Amino acid sequence: MKFFLVAEMVEYTQKFSKAGTQEMSIEERNILSVAFKNVVGTRRAAWRVLSSIQKKENNKGNAENVNKVKQYKQKIEEELTDICNDIL
Repeated sequence: MKFFLVAEMVEYTQKFSKAGTQEMSIEERNILSVAFKNVVGTRRAAWRVLSSIQKKENNKGNAENVNKVKQYKQKIEEELTDICNDIL
């Protein structure tokens, strides 16, 4: 539920930041910053957890799980790249 609220907040802030022809106010920039920080932060946390799991599975010698984790990490990295490119 929280993720959807954050996603909606990001979408809304993107709209008002792109709609204006003038520079955003400090308050608008702060809102945009918080929205993207929350979106990026959850993915960064997930990436760190997956990195830890990958190390543990690699130490166990479980190549199948290591590959699954690598694929999921790649997906998160792509999402982060898209989000960062969007805000830029």
